[in-house]
Amino acid sequence: MPLVTTDRWLGLVTTEKASTWVPLLLLLIAAPLFAIILTSAFSVRTEQEAELYEEAIRWLINIEDEQKHVFGEAGRALSALIDTGVGAMSPAQCATVLARLRTYYPRHFMFTVTDANGVIRCSTEPLALGHSIADRSTFQQAHITDGIIQGLSRPSEYSGKPMIPLVRRYVDDAGRFAGTVNAVIDTAWLEDLLQRKPLPPHASLLIADRAGTLFARAPEGSAPPGGLPEFLHPLLGATQREVTDIDDGRGRRLITAHSPPEVGVRETRSILNIDRDGRMAVADAAMLRSLLISATVLLGSVLAVSWVLRRHLRYRERTEEELKRAKTISEQAAAAQRRQFDELESLYHTAPIGLAVFDRALNFVRVNEALAEINGVSVADHIGRHAWDVVPSLRETAEPLLRQVLDTGETVRGVELHGTTDRHPGTELDWIEDFYPLKGADGTVVAVGVIVRDVTEERRAKQLLDAAKREAEAASRSKSKFLAAASHDLRQPMQSLFLFAGALERHLDGSGREKLAHLERSLDALKGLLDSLLDVSKLDAGLVKVTLEDFPLNTVIDELRIAYQPVAESRGLTWHMLDCFETVRSDRVLLGRLLRNLIENAVRYTERGGITVRCVPEPERIRIEVEDTGIGIPSEELDRIFDEFHQVANVERNRQQGLGLGLAIVQRIASLLGYQVNVRSQVGHGSTFIFAVPRGAAALPSGPVEEAEVARLDREWLAVVIDDDVMVLMALQTMLKDWGCTVVVASSADQAIDRLRVAGRCPDIILADYRLGQGRLGTEAVARIRDSYRHTIPGVLLTGETGTESLREAAAHGLLILHKPVSAKLLVETLRAQLNETAQEAGQKGT
Repeated sequence: MPLVTTDRWLGLVTTEKASTWVPLLLLLIAAPLFAIILTSAFSVRTEQEAELYEEAIRWLINIEDEQKHVFGEAGRALSALIDTGVGAMSPAQCATVLARLRTYYPRHFMFTVTDANGVIRCSTEPLALGHSIADRSTFQQAHITDGIIQGLSRPSEYSGKPMIPLVRRYVDDAGRFAGTVNAVIDTAWLEDLLQRKPLPPHASLLIADRAGTLFARAPEGSAPPGGLPEFLHPLLGATQREVTDIDDGRGRRLITAHSPPEVGVRETRSILNIDRDGRMAVADAAMLRSLLISATVLLGSVLAVSWVLRRHLRYRERTEEELKRAKTISEQAAAAQRRQFDELESLYHTAPIGLAVFDRALNFVRVNEALAEINGVSVADHIGRHAWDVVPSLRETAEPLLRQVLDTGETVRGVELHGTTDRHPGTELDWIEDFYPLKGADGTVVAVGVIVRDVTEERRAKQLLDAAKREAEAASRSKSKFLAAASHDLRQPMQSLFLFAGALERHLDGSGREKLAHLERSLDALKGLLDSLLDVSKLDAGLVKVTLEDFPLNTVIDELRIAYQPVAESRGLTWHMLDCFETVRSDRVLLGRLLRNLIENAVRYTERGGITVRCVPEPERIRIEVEDTGIGIPSEELDRIFDEFHQVANVERNRQQGLGLGLAIVQRIASLLGYQVNVRSQVGHGSTFIFAVPRGAAALPSGPVEEAEVARLDREWLAVVIDDDVMVLMALQTMLKDWGCTVVVASSADQAIDRLRVAGRCPDIILADYRLGQGRLGTEAVARIRDSYRHTIPGVLLTGETGTESLREAAAHGLLILHKPVSAKLLVETLRAQLNETAQEAGQKGT
């Protein structure tokens, strides 16, 4: 058979027969190529679609891990608060602890502590103070549940964002329910996460509670507020984590990764949607281009032989181009995987807790920066070294645990270890460590992962808190409770009474001034009573000094009659209080206060009948009895009525019936004076309180009351008065004008400076309240006015506070300080002394 040369073959191609079999040959060649391209395109698309499924579930798990971390941090914070005994602290101490705790947690956490009635007593959010959560199901469930209770989502009353409450109960020393500690987590945690790690393209995230109510979504407009979209309702019945295809009802196919509450975060349903068409648009376009190219090549080969080679070349070029694109996409996918791996590596190395991996020989395989810092050894110096070369102090305690995990393959959690490191040689540190087995493909344990949490500072802080708690418990408990009940505002209306009484003096005649003198003596007695009453802790600490004197008992009886007879009669009660001209030896103020508390108690608990106060002379004593026809006291309660905050027939703690301190104060005063208070009572018939006072020497009769001199300053001084209480401001203005002063009144420093500019004159003296509105202090106002006139203007600071802070502030600014309520006489004497002293200093400088 003769050989066919190239020329011969080319000749055959140009023959008429070639026009038949060459296209057929080209079709035979093109068809497999087209099939290969089609299969390759569908294979690439299938792989990319599978990667989308993996990406969806991976993202869902990452977000759930972050959510678990956030909820776990909140749970640990609640446990820490309960361990510190925050429920037994005063609101001020509780607020200090929460303020310190707040610095350790992100902005999306809010912590509150409630009492047994659900009223928020301290909070990291000031607007929450005093609010009640008693109607919340989580609070009601906390009465019977010891663990952490997670509530349903609801909008925050303060930020407006959806939030999830976590509630845990705490109990008192007797094991009774005493209130809850609460953590409120709003959706800011998701915003923080997505700022660090944005969602992939064409993806949206929905987080709902068990009932299907949305409380977090990203992007913001990915779903309307409220419940899950209708097309996601079939997921509500799912019990396993899964990835599925869902039609959103608008023609879009979504790849949906779903984690129900039974699998993911407790009480939370997480859903990640990826728009499959949107993400696959690039791959679909590439596949479509390949098909078009192949079809064009096939059609061209059939139509004309002349275009076969040309089309074939173009097909090869375009195929190579598509392969390059496919390679680019593959490389991008690999790069994305590398980025995800790098992100996990970054999380590993930047985690705030120590992480390490040991091989079976107990050599370090991996370690993060946190553990390197704990051990005081760099990360590089850990790798390959034996565990006990780095931390030899843990060999005896940690090696058995590591061997146990390697041998059994079981996890060991929450082991507390103690030892030293190169970073703190000689100082014993405390750690909580977890040991996890790391298994190979065959299921054998090849390494051990260790999580290390340094709790040294936490333990020390707890020790300090425990010591402080013991010290506080050793002190007077009454002091803290009573100070919490008393209020600085109590002195404000009292101050107004004093000032208005002083202002009345110039407008009354002789008889009127005599009545005013009686009123002022009553106010002075009330001031003495208030000053003593506001610090019950002084009674326990022995700081209240008893001033014994001989005085007619009637001087105390008269004041009480004037104060309480109108009150009793206004309630429809009869009042019997006979005069007692006997002389007793006692402390006048403390005795009056003791009787006042007994009478107030009788008035409060008597609805019908009457009240009788009688004095029964005895050879060496005067027996005093306070009798009422009130509700009476059950026999089993008689031993407890003198306890702090104990009230008969007021289990709901109605504040209108007082705080339950009256009889506690009676008992303390009686003990201080050496008296024994006895009680006779019958339920439904009333009670009688009895005690005896020693007799005293007969007192000399008092002389007639002289008419008070009308107070007036010796010239027309310009006085600036700054107070945010309108009543006090009006009273001071009226009184100072009556004394002959020109008065400029203001509620703030800015207002005072503006009005002084209008007056066109430097003030001679400044009177300022210590606590002004909006957190401002009177000392700041004085300093600003002085700076405005470049002159040290004398000033007087008025305050209703009993602490040392105001004293230090006044001393630092060279100001006199007067504690409210201040009598008109004391105030005018103080102003006169200040102004005269300033005038003398100015005269000496002039000479």
